[in-house]
Amino acid sequence: MTTINKHGLSRTIPEPVKLEVRQRCGFGCVVCASPIVEYEHVIPTYADAKEHCPNAIALLCPTCHAKVTKRLYSKEKIIKAMESPAALQKGKVADILDFSDRHPTIIFGGATFESCTVPIMFKNEPLLTIEKENNAFLISGRFYDSQGVVNLELVKNEWICSAKHWDVQVVGPRITIIEKKKGPRLIIKVDAPERLIVERLDMLVKGTRIVGDEHKLRVGSHQFHNCGASNCNVGFCFG
Repeated sequence: MTTINKHGLSRTIPEPVKLEVRQRCGFGCVVCASPIVEYEHVIPTYADAKEHCPNAIALLCPTCHAKVTKRLYSKEKIIKAMESPAALQKGKVADILDFSDRHPTIIFGGATFESCTVPIMFKNEPLLTIEKENNAFLISGRFYDSQGVVNLELVKNEWICSAKHWDVQVVGPRITIIEKKKGPRLIIKVDAPERLIVERLDMLVKGTRIVGDEHKLRVGSHQFHNCGASNCNVGFCFG
């Protein structure tokens, strides 16, 4: 694939431009709101573009992108969708997690939970729960930002987050929520079909700071390394 067009413009879109495009589109495909997206130069197309202008680029999911390429969707349809992106209309982006018929393992800030119905309970609130329904395991729960506001929800294997965040990125198996001036506050890796890995978190839950990375978990003043629980109803219970 050619790396520059006839005007010498590289295919690589600068990160600040990508951020502006994501924010304008609500972090989802402008047509269907899927968070699995690609960047598409619309007006003008990349072949004729002289610069990477954020207002000329749309987020499209692979399916909608293919429909544009195959002329099943017109440019006019995409331009209209750019004026009123689907994710902003819905107020959220969402997608389904893929898990098998075996009980998923949860890795939460360095702590590993196997066959736990409630991996973590905090002040009588289950941060995550796993239930079995029709031979399928379903994960539900809430994640909070550094100010104590819910920034991502899991509802029976569907993850949902607001289209009004400062930045949301879905790259490969990772979902990342970024706070302005603070960087990534939540990174979740979906290791299908059996593991959900919370690689990074910084949450304020009921007045207590919960922070974790791949190696440790800190709840208030208590810190845990390379720990976990298995074959129990509640893994960790705090408060």
